[in-house]
Amino acid sequence: HDKLFFLNNLLKINELIVFISPDFFGNPVSNNYLLNKSYPETALYIGVIPIIFALYAFFLKRKTLVKFYIVTGIIVLLMITVNPLSIYFYSFSLPFISSSSPTNGIFIISFALSILAGFGFDKWLNEKSNKLLLISISLLLITVGGFLIYQIMHVSFNSKSILLPMIVLGISIVMFILSIYINKKQVFFVLLILITIFDLFYYFQKFNPFVPEELVFPNTKIITQIQQKPGIDRVLGYNSSNIQSNTNIIYGFLSPEGYDPLYPKRYGELLYSFKN
Repeated sequence: HDKLFFLNNLLKINELIVFISPDFFGNPVSNNYLLNKSYPETALYIGVIPIIFALYAFFLKRKTLVKFYIVTGIIVLLMITVNPLSIYFYSFSLPFISSSSPTNGIFIISFALSILAGFGFDKWLNEKSNKLLLISISLLLITVGGFLIYQIMHVSFNSKSILLPMIVLGISIVMFILSIYINKKQVFFVLLILITIFDLFYYFQKFNPFVPEELVFPNTKIITQIQQKPGIDRVLGYNSSNIQSNTNIIYGFLSPEGYDPLYPKRYGELLYSFKN
């Protein structure tokens, strides 16, 4: 059971295309999400342009700090993907690790790549290099290749999702070509920052839309009755009476929830008891 849990939650190699296109397998907001894991568990995307500069940092003269973030990112990536090492590692009942979702470490990869992108960006500002152009073209080919392979194999995916990444990659390629011949990196600097802001805000706004509060947290009779009960009593909904996670915070009543990021044994026994 534990092995099946980790296999279902670890990322498969073909799912790593979300590094370039986060909605390649759809989005819960669009009601077309295709994976059997939650959308945040695949949140490897830091932006197309930052990932280009992060990969560029791999070619820098190996500073200790750069080495540290490269090694850290690679180790965590191995631990959250399906491979012999991760399967063997999670076969042990290790404290904290075995009671936690394996993809909780995704934020470490995002952080490491963001730092590496900063190193790569700083290096690019101070020297001319065609490596960024080669990286951009390679990522474009990978994106197109992934699209074609999924089409040929008739595997379900969101075909429209690669449009924005391909546009950003195309613009990046043009800008990196121009930056080799035009000594105006300040202009390219501003443009790359603005494109990255738009790129990241697009996906943020899509997954975290802003709507009137009453549409998400309506006043109902049962909620009002619960709010009127003082003390430290805790409320748990089950099956058709399920109360979504963290909703109690908005309404101001207590809940026994708390299985993320850890899953206490006693709490598991409590939930399992509801089945009988």
